[in-house]
Amino acid sequence: GRNTTPQAVPGTVHFGYGPRGGFNGLGNANPQFSGGMRMMGSGGYGALYYSQYQKLSTEDKAKVDKIMEDSTAQVVPLQNEVRIVRLDLNNLLWSESPDKAKIDADIAKIADLQKKIQEIRTNAILEVNAIFRAAQ
Repeated sequence: GRNTTPQAVPGTVHFGYGPRGGFNGLGNANPQFSGGMRMMGSGGYGALYYSQYQKLSTEDKAKVDKIMEDSTAQVVPLQNEVRIVRLDLNNLLWSESPDKAKIDADIAKIADLQKKIQEIRTNAILEVNAIFRAAQ
């Protein structure tokens, strides 16, 4: 079966659009973030992000680190809540007498949480991108 245990790894930054990546955190830019850099395939947003990040001043790197750290601190609890609601939804779906109203409520809650996660990620990416553009 699938592992449905919420997993938050301390000291890593992960801004994926799913388990395989997309736009992700920086990685070795800050010792507390070691191992957080992940890339999508041989290119993708991760590689572009990393190359732009390396060109920044120490001050700008610190700003980016703070944005990523703050965003991750907001996203991880929401991701964990999504996992919990999905488990509840699964239990409702397979119960002896499924309650459609509760099922619909869980679906709506998952959609709302995912929207919040995406908004936080988007805002972080836009802030980081603005720093990258200003540094060119």
